[in-house]
Amino acid sequence: MSTVKLKSNQNLTKRERLYYMFNNLGFTELNLCYNYLKGDVMRWSRWVRYMDLIHLSEKQSVPGWRYDTKKEFFENASHRSILDIELLFDIDDLILNGSTQFGSIKEKSFWVYHKLINVEKFNTVSFWFTGNKSDHLSVILPELRYMSKQKRRNYKYELLKKYGADVQKAGDRCMIAMENAVHYRSGKPKERVK
Repeated sequence: MSTVKLKSNQNLTKRERLYYMFNNLGFTELNLCYNYLKGDVMRWSRWVRYMDLIHLSEKQSVPGWRYDTKKEFFENASHRSILDIELLFDIDDLILNGSTQFGSIKEKSFWVYHKLINVEKFNTVSFWFTGNKSDHLSVILPELRYMSKQKRRNYKYELLKKYGADVQKAGDRCMIAMENAVHYRSGKPKERVK
C-alpha cells in the first residue's frame, strides 16, 4: 500500500490541520472534543462533527453544545477522531507478544517505527509524543477508504496487535490527542518526534 504524509508542520494551527484532514484527505467524519473539570471530576465535551462547525460564525453557539461558541470550541479542542485512512499505533506499554521486551515506551516506539518502515514498507510514518506517557505513530493509507468498514477494521486490528499497540485504535469510534494540542493529563503539547 502507498502512504501519504500527514501534514506535520509544527507551525500549523489546529484549524489549519483540521482543514487539511477534512479537505485534502477527504475525512468528512472528523469529530472533535475536549476535556474539562467539573468540580474535581474530569468530564468530556460531546463529540462535535467538524462539518457542523465550519459554517458557523466565530460567535455562534455550537449546535447541541450550549456552552461554547465556535471560537471557544476550537480553542478548547484537544482530541480528534482517527481518520478512516489512518493507522494509528498508540504505544503506551512495554508489552509485545504477551511479554515485556523493552526498557521504555520510547524504545518500543522506535522499534515499531523502524519495523513499519523496513518490514511493512510504509515510506511515511509520523512519530508524535503525546506529552503524557504514550507515543503515536501515524501512517496514512488512502487505499483503506476503498475497503469495507469491517475489512478496514480487521486490517488495522491485525497490524496494531502485531506491534503491541492499543487495538482499540482500530475502530472508527475512538478519539486521540490532537497534534500540537495540550494533553489533559500532563499539561504538555503533543509534539512531533520524527
